Amino acid sequence: MGKYDEAAEVFSYVDDDDLTERIGLFNRLQARIYEGNYPASLKLLRKLSSVSPVAMDEWLHNSFAQFFMAEAADMGYRRERVMFVNQLDAPSHPVLAEASSGLQVWVKAQQAANSPEKLKEIASLPIRGQYARAERYRLLLFQIMAKHGSLLPEAVNILDRTITDLRSQASRFEFDRDNAEQLSKRARSRYLLAHAYFLKAQQLLETDDNDGATGLLKLASEYSPDAADRSVRGSYFYEMALLGGEEEYSMPYVLHLQKLGETQTALDVYVERALYNPEDMKGLRDFYRGLPSEESFADFWRGKTSALLPQAPQFTLTSLDNQEVSLIGLYWEMATYRLLGNVVSALRRRSSRHSEITQYL
Repeated sequence: MGKYDEAAEVFSYVDDDDLTERIGLFNRLQARIYEGNYPASLKLLRKLSSVSPVAMDEWLHNSFAQFFMAEAADMGYRRERVMFVNQLDAPSHPVLAEASSGLQVWVKAQQAANSPEKLKEIASLPIRGQYARAERYRLLLFQIMAKHGSLLPEAVNILDRTITDLRSQASRFEFDRDNAEQLSKRARSRYLLAHAYFLKAQQLLETDDNDGATGLLKLASEYSPDAADRSVRGSYFYEMALLGGEEEYSMPYVLHLQKLGETQTALDVYVERALYNPEDMKGLRDFYRGLPSEESFADFWRGKTSALLPQAPQFTLTSLDNQEVSLIGLYWEMATYRLLGNVVSALRRRSSRHSEITQYL
């Protein structure tokens, strides 16, 4: 038996009532839910909400909420889990009641998905509290309501209100690599905003409003996860999974531009995408080679990166075999451009708010 197994066995003998630390409560709560022991789970969750509201938030909206995804709808214990959610709205535990308000609305909406009348009533329920994840659950509510034509005005109103709130959030969370909490909040709000813009664009495309949809898809692309966001992908992973969203939204914008015949703009968007995500280089190369151009992709890419980045001063070194080696022509120059592309992309996004750095881009 390994050390992990030994520790797990020892932990299993600790009574639920004796647990006082965040990690122990979280792990035991997870175990009790999988066992289907809902009375014990409710007791542990209430205790966790007092010990660590942040851990409660993570468990409730990530670990537990995934049980209500469409892919998990046919799994066992569905009825019991719904009853468990209903018990979270208890006045005696206001922190938990508020934190679960969004989840409660989403679960109720799933149950009433085929009843426009009930959905309209559910849409009026409040989603409140610091840990409610209101924006996530409003978007989930919109996606259910938008399937009913009679509810489209109410659904669009919810979407517009959510976009307004998310724009305010995104403007508050500045990039700060040394602040993990700030970085995570920034990544989550930006992803939700990108998804919201994408949903709004789809609504306009259904009415053939290509101009309006183009502007919204552009915004969705700009708020898609950048290099900093991807470094904390776990912060928005569950938002993406529960909403059925894309990894990022620049490609839908590129495809839309192609459809409109705006090939050059599509290429520019693809280039910026590849600058902060080198994994997209192959896709960009294939996209470029499908365009009518006599310039090779290597020359095109070199020209693009040279225009964006200042040239390094030239120098020569003498190798161990007395050969002079120059910076010019070295293959790693391309790799350097790709590496620094993350910084340039981030600076360009911020230049509209920080004009003092524009002169350096």
